[in-house]
Formats: sequence, structure tokens, C-alpha cells
Amino acid sequence: RSKKRFGFLLGLRAWRSKAEPMPQRSQRLIDRSSHFQQSFGRWNIGRNTKDEGMRKLFSNDWFHTVLHMTTWKVLGALFLTYLAVVTVFAALYLAIARFDGCNLGIVDYREAYYFSLETMTTVGFGTQDVFFGRCWSVMVIITAQACSGLLIDALLIGLLFARLGRPQTRASTVVFSDKAVLRRIRGEYYFMFQVAELRKHQLLETHVRCYAVRHHRTLPIDANGALDESQPPETVHYQTHNMRLQHPDDELGGSMLLV
Repeated sequence: RSKKRFGFLLGLRAWRSKAEPMPQRSQRLIDRSSHFQQSFGRWNIGRNTKDEGMRKLFSNDWFHTVLHMTTWKVLGALFLTYLAVVTVFAALYLAIARFDGCNLGIVDYREAYYFSLETMTTVGFGTQDVFFGRCWSVMVIITAQACSGLLIDALLIGLLFARLGRPQTRASTVVFSDKAVLRRIRGEYYFMFQVAELRKHQLLETHVRCYAVRHHRTLPIDANGALDESQPPETVHYQTHNMRLQHPDDELGGSMLLV
């Protein structure tokens, strides 16, 4: 609930000069490009810092960095990683077959690649000697590749499960009213909108939080405490303020039932 004054930033408009051929278009802080004028959750904020320090910060949390990539990029990265592991171990098997023998029966790199792929996928070996002449080198390489395969499989399952179970996709059927209204009730002004769930499954204990983003303008004051009209007002852009909720009541957690 707010009284008397409102300072909501509902959208930004970028005006171009008449000399530019491109037409005027509205620039929103949050997109409304989905169906029924809903949002995909994309903020119209650009980050221009791309130095080495920023890349190191992202690399420290590589799991969430990969998780926020597109699904096709995640699948492509995992496929290339799997292919790289099979290729590297195929070269190791070929080197062992040429220098140690170990009854691997590998003649060229193609056969080494098949052998590495069979080891990675545990489909079974088709060699004459399944014990490989009791060579320690083959035992170490097969053990290392088996462990690498387990780690890659665990990473693949974890990334795909976290990717498919993101709450952002679940929120696609939680819709908001296209238009908000300012209504005066018993002498007080209220900022009102509606939210609903499109699925037939109800959502319990949903929590609602509202924020107002506004430009805060400060009028200049002289030494005597009077308004100095000779100085331009100072504006602080994009100030975020918490909005008090009346229904549902934020003092009770702001929870509501969506049906």
C-alpha cells in the first residue's frame, strides 16, 4: 500500500533522432515478449565488463556457468567432452599395443578407437585375451577410463536434471494481468494487479514480493534551507524499493493460493 505519490518505472523509451532511419521503439526494463504479454524473465541490462578478472570469477563457479547455458550448448559441450576422453584413451591404447603388446590385438588408430569406445560404454571386449597378458599398463588405463566414464555420466545426469528441473520453466504458466491499475479506496491509493496459475494443479504457499524501480529526484537546497531554483535537480536512477502488500498480507509472509 502506498499513499499520495507513486514513482513506478513501468518502462523506458529510447528516443532516436530524426536523422536516424530506424523507427522509435519502446525499451522495457523487463521483457513482455511471451504469450499473453507475459515475460520470459529477461532483464534489459547490459554488462560491459569482460576482462580477465570477470572470466576468472565465472570459472570459479563453472557448474552454474554451464547450467545457465542453453540446452543445446550443454549437450554439445558434454558430447565433445565424451568424444575427447574416448579419443585420448584410444591414443594411449595404441601406444601400449605398439610398445608393450599386451595381446591387445590393435593394429591402427581405428581399432584403438573402437576398443576405447567399448571400454567407455562397457559393451564388452572382443579380444582373444581378455586379461591382456596381465600387463599393468592396460589395467591402469582401463581403470582410469572407467572412472572417467563414471564421472562424465554423473555430470551429464546432474546437469540435465538441474537444467530440466529449473523453476524458471515452471513459472511459465504463472501469468500476471497485462494491465495494472491505480485505484482509490476510502481515500487511499492502491496499486493493483492479478496473478493466476494456468495449470489444473494448484500451487500452495506461493510467496509474492513486489518491487518498485524509480528515478529518485532531489531538489537543490541553498544554505538557508530554501529551494534553489537556479540549480538543476539531482537524479539518482534505478532505485529499488520494497512495496508493502495488502493482499496477500506481507506481514503474514505474502503467501497465497494459486488455482
